[in-house]
Amino acid sequence: MSTISRLLTLVIGIAAAAPVVAQTAAALNCQRSFGFRADTNSVIGATICSSKSGDFTDALEKFDRSNPAHTTTSSVLVQGRFSDVRIVLDYAASSTTLNYNFVEL
Repeated sequence: MSTISRLLTLVIGIAAAAPVVAQTAAALNCQRSFGFRADTNSVIGATICSSKSGDFTDALEKFDRSNPAHTTTSSVLVQGRFSDVRIVLDYAASSTTLNYNFVEL
């Protein structure tokens, strides 16, 4: 199982058990259950808002869906929301270390 798949499994489990936090809805300026934005090398990505978890997982697997400037060696800062749990992910340039934060948890 890939790191992204394990992370997604963890997110789904935590999100299912987490209380709804109203202020997370404004984090991405998105009125849907799932939001995603990848900023890479200081280039702000497009916000993806959806009612479908699959759109979130697709963006998580391929950051360039939000930001075409992303490459496999880019730095990236992801702002996300999965069922009202705010998520922040980041990779330094050329790094294989994923840092993550579930802000409300």
